[in-house]
Formats: sequence, structure tokens, C-alpha cells
Amino acid sequence: MMSNLQRTIDADPFRIVIDLQKEFDPVESDKVIGYRGSAIISRLDGGVVYRSFLRYLVNQGEPIADRNNAMTDTEGRARKAIQAGFPC
Repeated sequence: MMSNLQRTIDADPFRIVIDLQKEFDPVESDKVIGYRGSAIISRLDGGVVYRSFLRYLVNQGEPIADRNNAMTDTEGRARKAIQAGFPC
């Protein structure tokens, strides 16, 4: 079961798995000030995504205060990478 910091999206022929990491305040270490998202893109059929790679990593973005906005931003960056044909 995925947490509310993860999401899987099937965008045929690809699968996008989004993972958000909490960004903590450097002064108040228990205070979440935002989220950074990364994504892994693979093919639904298990085939090669880019060159000889079975997975493609979309690196963490800038911190975004709202979890839902961070999720949307990460999904958008992953879809942009797919549309561009990798790398992005």
C-alpha cells in the first residue's frame, strides 16, 4: 500500500511512480516546510525506456509547500520527460 507521499500513474505505454520527500525547517526540525518530488518511469510491458535502461529517473524538483501541488509538479515533469523522449 502506498502512502500519501507516493502515487502510481499508468500512462500507456509507461508507468510513472512518484515519490515525495518532506522538506524540514532547518531551525524547527519537526516542522515540514515543503515537499520535493522525484519520479521513476518504466514501461508497462517491462521493455526498455531509454537506450538500454529499464527505468528513467526524474530528479527531485524544488521544494513546494503544498503536497498536492508537489505531486502535480512531479507528474508534469515526468510527462514532459516522456513527451521529450528522454532525457529531460
